[in-house]
Amino acid sequence: MPDNDRLNNDRLKKWIHTLMAHGVRMTPQREAILKYLAQARTHPTAAEVYEAVRREFPHVARATVYNTLNLLVRLGLIIELRREDGAVRYETDLAPHINLICISCGRVEDVHLEEEEEIPSSRVMLAIQDRGFRVLYTRVDVYGLCRECRLKDEDASLH
Repeated sequence: MPDNDRLNNDRLKKWIHTLMAHGVRMTPQREAILKYLAQARTHPTAAEVYEAVRREFPHVARATVYNTLNLLVRLGLIIELRREDGAVRYETDLAPHINLICISCGRVEDVHLEEEEEIPSSRVMLAIQDRGFRVLYTRVDVYGLCRECRLKDEDASLH
């Protein structure tokens, strides 16, 4: 099994195990939501998750998707990426990385670093630990214009 497939399968198993340990009933619809999220290569919105699951389960309730996403966030299994305009996307990759967030189209792109690189740096982590703060996870978001939006913006300014 390729590494990505194995990682996605491991992530899915962990999520199912955690939900069941919290007394959550594993319905076929909920499992379809988890499968979609586990294989997602993007940072989906709730609407995108709903539309994907609806292809397999046409009568799935929108509330089922939203409630499942909220539960996964509460349990720390995924992270909510909330933009300044209120738009929400979901981060399923909790490995240390940087999110490049386009303020024009909303696209989120992951930048993974070499394993020996830390986010934040070891110097920052020491400063954090010196203050007695326990880090649960870190997230670095960089806001700007993606290549496509930047090129459109530059092209528009030429005309």
